[in-house]
Amino acid sequence: MNHKTIKFQAFCNYETISYVICGVLTTLVNWGVFRLCRDASFGTFFSTVAAWILAVIFAFFTNKIFVFKSKTFHLSTITKEMIPFFICRLLSGIFDVIFMIGAVDFLGINDNLSKLISNFFVMVANYFASKLLIFNTKKNKTNEIPNCETKNNNSNYEIERMEVESYEG
Repeated sequence: MNHKTIKFQAFCNYETISYVICGVLTTLVNWGVFRLCRDASFGTFFSTVAAWILAVIFAFFTNKIFVFKSKTFHLSTITKEMIPFFICRLLSGIFDVIFMIGAVDFLGINDNLSKLISNFFVMVANYFASKLLIFNTKKNKTNEIPNCETKNNNSNYEIERMEVESYEG
């Protein structure tokens, strides 16, 4: 197996695929709320903020439950997970608002196209924030490993073992 195949297999795992699916669903929530607000004649700012708030709440629970498999709902655990999640989402939300006002109100770009472009950048930024800062299992060794199913871990173990064997022999 070559190095590119190994990298692709490491990327194609439960966590990454479920994050993309939840990200698409979050984008649909964001876009749907935005469209409802705009169709009700609300301005770009209000529509974007309302869409962002509901999308972030949706994203937190879908990421917690389905992507990173955090099943604990104790207040202390939710707070520990939610605070950095919301801070990162707040930063990406600020980007979303600035982008949308700039694109729609100042440049006159179609609001649907602007929302699609903005959500793409927001989703990519949020993935890296979640992966590297919020749910980083290497940094937080007390967190449960997101891919806790034996089948998924075996493929990751096999990749690591193959890399070690290629250096030895």
